[in-house]
Amino acid sequence: QKIYWFLNGKLVASHEPTQKVFILPKVGRHNLVCVDDEGRSTSQKLHVLN
Repeated sequence: QKIYWFLNGKLVASHEPTQKVFILPKVGRHNLVCVDDEGRSTSQKLHVLN
C-alpha cells in the first residue's frame, strides 16, 4: 500500500504508510491532498507565511 501527496494538484511524494514525508511549500496559499491506494483522500488548505 502507498500514500500519495499532491500539492496544488502536482504529485510531490509517495511512500509506504509507516514512512514520514516532509514537504516544504513556497510562500503562499496551497492545497495539500493525501490519497491512498483505495482512493480514500483528505485535503487541507494552508497558507505559508514569509
